[in-house]
Amino acid sequence: MVEHLRDLEQRSQAAPGGGAYDELVDLLHSFDRMRSGGMGDEESNEVEPSEAPYVELADLAAALPEVRDNFRDGADDPYLIGIDGHPLAGLISYDLYEALQQVSVDLNGTDEAPVLPLPRPLSEDGPDVVPFEAALELCDAVCEDISHGEGSMLFVADDAGEPELVLAPLSWLWAYVDHLNLEPTEA
Repeated sequence: MVEHLRDLEQRSQAAPGGGAYDELVDLLHSFDRMRSGGMGDEESNEVEPSEAPYVELADLAAALPEVRDNFRDGADDPYLIGIDGHPLAGLISYDLYEALQQVSVDLNGTDEAPVLPLPRPLSEDGPDVVPFEAALELCDAVCEDISHGEGSMLFVADDAGEPELVLAPLSWLWAYVDHLNLEPTEA
């Protein structure tokens, strides 16, 4: 996803106002909705194709196989995970997480979020990467912890055991989304 965003940024700089620019703007608006938790405010009553998908916590384990397939098929939008329509966690690709993690390191954390951890073995004291089947069992508990203000996270492994998806507190992801350097520049 990060490569796709960088490609969009380069193409939008080369041809401002073109299709890449529009796609990048739509994606950035999606990130903004994720950051603001806008799941039905007056400004976004129109359904846009780039709106971040929302999954209720009670449905997450059942939806996770399809969500994983969507990411594998190239879906870029983060998934918002919540309770009763109120987002509390974000489910994102590991590629996007790596970009946000680097921003968190560069900023040395914020008042709203710590420096995002890398999973083991990349970080000795980071969270473990868990197999997909274990993630199905753990996602509800992780989201429950997040709903109680705990900094619980879940790194979900792909078939080769590498991190593929990350479930994290939405407030932690929001703290760094605005600092991603993806804005097109005027030519």
